[in-house]
Amino acid sequence: MDSKEFEESVQRTWKSFETTQVDGSDIELLHGALLLTGEAGEFADAVKKYLIYGQEPDIVNMIEELGDILYGVAAMAEVLGVTLDYVMANNKSKLEQRYPNGYSDADSKNRFDKMIDNYIQTGYKVGE
Repeated sequence: MDSKEFEESVQRTWKSFETTQVDGSDIELLHGALLLTGEAGEFADAVKKYLIYGQEPDIVNMIEELGDILYGVAAMAEVLGVTLDYVMANNKSKLEQRYPNGYSDADSKNRFDKMIDNYIQTGYKVGE
């Protein structure tokens, strides 16, 4: 299965709403955010049972939860008007800039993208 085929499956099974606004909030974004956090919690719970409580790892369940998380990501991409391929390419580009020579703890601590965000938040203007 490729990403386009997966997206088509998500579009077919995603709950549609008659209205997109509830009390000024975009209901589809809220639905997706809750779905993602819920499914991530279920995945984390499966990991906790294995690592903390010493149970046998339930790999089948972990894979199922990862699929549910992927479903939520694909649905949110659709709501935002982009493809899953676009989200993946954007993430790849971000990580290549952040870790040009592969992951390192030093690059993780000295993230250039976060330095720029800090300048913007503190009112720094380029050229001043």
